[in-house]
Amino acid sequence: MELIYLKLILLIILIFITVLLFIPIHLSIEVKRKKQDHVTNIRIKMLKGLIKLNYDISYDNIVKNGSKFLIKGKKEEKRKDIEKSQEENKLLITISRIEGIFKNIEYYLGVFKEAIKYIVGKLEISSLKFYLKFGVGDAALTAILYGLFWSIIGLIFNVILISKETDNININIYPDFSERIYEVDFLCIIKIKIVHIIIAGFKGLKVFIKGGVLNA
Repeated sequence: MELIYLKLILLIILIFITVLLFIPIHLSIEVKRKKQDHVTNIRIKMLKGLIKLNYDISYDNIVKNGSKFLIKGKKEEKRKDIEKSQEENKLLITISRIEGIFKNIEYYLGVFKEAIKYIVGKLEISSLKFYLKFGVGDAALTAILYGLFWSIIGLIFNVILISKETDNININIYPDFSERIYEVDFLCIIKIKIVHIIIAGFKGLKVFIKGGVLNA
């Protein structure tokens, strides 16, 4: 009798997990960076709002809290040095860094092409907005970075949107040729099933098993 109950419980759990895998989830990712504030917000909604998860990640808090592990007696001095260094380098963007990011994105888009193609084909994009205002205090350098930013964005969004139809897309980049500034406002809302994420994860895992990333 106990064995029957155990089998029944296992069957119910199995059915629940199976249903959960095929239930669409609404995922919202929002990134804001303006002046001293740098916050990432992730919201997940399932079963038409019956299940809601919300996460706020503050980059500045992580950086400040990270310094608490410094040796006692040097802690405050080190904290000030770190914060001063961060303030001085906060708006520092070099061409080599952007070119490095571009090459890395291009490389990994190629390496994980199968997984990316699969997941992109399964997801639905409800909204995609990207706003960037930046300047490095040098007009010529800002102009070069402006072109590099558009190259990176074009590379990413062409992969994502090549087979998607959505009217709610807004991408804007504004260079400031006179000031040092860096502001970002990014919002992406998609709908996808958990099972598709798992399958895409296995496809990506195949790359590591075959050594596609490690041998790069």
